Amino acid sequence: MLRSSIRLLALCVGLGLQSLALLAQPPHSRSHPVFQHIYAMKAELALTPEQEAQLKELEEETTAQRQAIQTGNYANEDARRAALREAKKNHREQVEAILTTEQLSLLRDKAREQQHARVDHKAMHAEILAYREREVRPVMRELRLRLEADIEPADQAAIAQLRQLMADKKAEFSARRQAGLSREEMHQLHKTWQETHAAELSQLEALVSKYDAPMSALLDEIADKKNQWKADEQAIRAKYEAEGMAPPHGRTRRAEGRHAEGRRDREKSHFLLLSAEAEPSSTPIKGVVSQVQGAQVAPNPATDAATLRFSLAVSQEVVVEIRDERGAMLRKLSSQLYEAGNHSLSLDLQGLQAGLYYCVVTEASGAQQSLKLMVVR
Repeated sequence: MLRSSIRLLALCVGLGLQSLALLAQPPHSRSHPVFQHIYAMKAELALTPEQEAQLKELEEETTAQRQAIQTGNYANEDARRAALREAKKNHREQVEAILTTEQLSLLRDKAREQQHARVDHKAMHAEILAYREREVRPVMRELRLRLEADIEPADQAAIAQLRQLMADKKAEFSARRQAGLSREEMHQLHKTWQETHAAELSQLEALVSKYDAPMSALLDEIADKKNQWKADEQAIRAKYEAEGMAPPHGRTRRAEGRHAEGRRDREKSHFLLLSAEAEPSSTPIKGVVSQVQGAQVAPNPATDAATLRFSLAVSQEVVVEIRDERGAMLRKLSSQLYEAGNHSLSLDLQGLQAGLYYCVVTEASGAQQSLKLMVVR
């Protein structure tokens, strides 16, 4: 009995000491995250004594109000959460009224920097790219193929050259970024590239202006789809980004309007440069050189039939298959010996549902090329 009493007394003393230690902590160590963030940047923000007094008073008010809401009587939990959200909004507005525009800008920059560092950007971007490849690009390629009929042959050749120029730029910039160039160095590289290729950029701008009407008509057809794509991508980002990720600040409505206008111009430039043909991909095998050259499928997107064209450097057996997105073989269209030279093979697509497929060309050596093939109905 005596031992139990001693243990109970020791426990009470321990809890009492912990409570005293908690009370002895600086106020900001047990405050709301918003105030913690402000106190952590106290020196950078150069808070005035008046601001500090106002923030302290607001912090005490915030703590008391949150406790009152958490312990108060509400019809249901949804009503309690709504009250907490409203209180949070009011307190944020009060903080913004206490701090200057410059101080708020510093706070937001720091919050954005910290939140950005916690996001797994590599995984997020990979998921977004996969979504675009699956949902967006097939639709855009179909529209781009329809636009091709309105483009003059000479302009088609110019667009092909500009498309290659942009592909070279993307490869170069990616290599430089991986080499460790800083943001400032990348910015300067981009500026230099624009100055070097000013003539080509002006040519692209002129082509966008020339074909603006048909492009606008086509893009207007998918306005609802674009809104859905945007919402889906925002949902993907929300899975990775910290709650309450700080939005870009300081943007006026006028600047937002200019930003939207520039975004529309870039969208049309990208659309014009989008290839109407599927992009081939290959699976290299160590020590093996592919003998199939220039493989491409047209038309693409297609309906009931398409044509595979390729050339062979040497005579060999080639297998051609249609596979689904998971790589499962659906049809074997050819398995025979082809002589060196140019060849074409008709692809029977009847019975296939609309969607993304792959025309897989396999050589005797085992080397493969997978050409994306979009089937539309």
